[in-house]
Amino acid sequence: MTYTYGAGAILHFTNNLIGVQLKDNLNFLAQPWKIATFGGGLEAGETPLQCLERELMEELELDLNNYECQQIGVFTSHLHAQSTDTNNVYLISNIDISDIRNIHEGNLLIISLNTNLDHLDISVYAKEGLNKAFEILKSKI
Repeated sequence: MTYTYGAGAILHFTNNLIGVQLKDNLNFLAQPWKIATFGGGLEAGETPLQCLERELMEELELDLNNYECQQIGVFTSHLHAQSTDTNNVYLISNIDISDIRNIHEGNLLIISLNTNLDHLDISVYAKEGLNKAFEILKSKI
């Protein structure tokens, strides 16, 4: 059995829209063309938050220290019979959409809090994370 651990971000913009990643269509990716969180796998000695800081800088050139960061869950998926993927998902808030200047991996997909997730091709942990993020954000409206 293989175990992988990672960290992912759901972006909450100041205009109350949500940003997620539409993954590239590359053969080496676990779930090409799926909607996912921005982020990736933990490197040796990293905490999930350190991983997220590194990944957001690599993928979006965002400095996590400039935004509110709230862990919203730890979600597990079983993409293959012999592997278990655990992802720490964070809600990153107060991002001005103009802060996203460069996207180095995948594409930025903007959705509203009213988006029906059942009709989207979305990774398991991203869907669970989005449901939790929607719950948190709708409770503040």
